[in-house]
Amino acid sequence: MLAIWVAQAVLLFQKVLLFFPVHSVDFAQHYFLGQWINQGGAFTDLTWPAHVQVAWPQWMYTVIPYLPYQALLLPLARALARQPYHQAYLLW
Repeated sequence: MLAIWVAQAVLLFQKVLLFFPVHSVDFAQHYFLGQWINQGGAFTDLTWPAHVQVAWPQWMYTVIPYLPYQALLLPLARALARQPYHQAYLLW
């Protein structure tokens, strides 16, 4: 029974990653902002989504920089951004 549960969890996680960032948009925006800050970028730079080498859906470029709660999650995002994406997503 445990093997079946683990297999289902692995398949679900793989499906989520195949459709990145469609299914993990919330996490991705925080993770890559954390990476941007860790690399010396400024939180106040509204063009940061264009600098992180991610193919965001076009509509996201007008939304991501203006989310007011990003500053609250920034310490967590910076810590998670020090891990590989897959591991950080599991921790999230």
